[in-house]
Amino acid sequence: MDLGNAVFVTGAGVSVESGIQPFRGPNGIWEENPMEMASYRKFNSDPGHFLSWYYHRFVSCRQAIPNAAHHYLAQHNFRVITQNVDEANLVPSLFKYFEIGEGGQIDLETSYRPHILLFDEYYSELYEITKAQQWVMDADTVVFMGTSNSVGITANILSMAVYDSKQIVVVDPKPVSSLCVPGAKVYEMSASSFCSSLKI
Repeated sequence: MDLGNAVFVTGAGVSVESGIQPFRGPNGIWEENPMEMASYRKFNSDPGHFLSWYYHRFVSCRQAIPNAAHHYLAQHNFRVITQNVDEANLVPSLFKYFEIGEGGQIDLETSYRPHILLFDEYYSELYEITKAQQWVMDADTVVFMGTSNSVGITANILSMAVYDSKQIVVVDPKPVSSLCVPGAKVYEMSASSFCSSLKI
């Protein structure tokens, strides 16, 4: 298919093939109450549990490497707006936020919160929200890949794409109905399979 001038919006599903735990589905992060754990309120009131939760989350991803979808998007220089913090070997660098003391415990005095948007925070220029919105406005096609459309940025981008009559493509083995708007091209497959099918 011809993607034209496309921007990709990726979620945790893109990294499942790299062995990273997804947010939804069996054994997903949603089963661990992330709305409570991944919040500034939790960081402020209970930093020990907050940092421990994130540390163990990052440990589970530490050996992950980019999969075929990551490589494809990078090789073809597509613009990517991601909800993820694990793409392009980013996870190992996140460990700089944690200091581990004797006995393998997190040192709360020298550790600080990761650079991640928490559930009770808002997108700002710290996360380059204006740049992301401009990419969407400039695009002919918006590809939603491996996302459940459960956070504000995807809903916002979807609204922009529909309003501006962009070509909308949805890629997910089990796409959520909220993304399958009239006229959308829906591909029920993995991100790597979809990228492999493209002829560019």
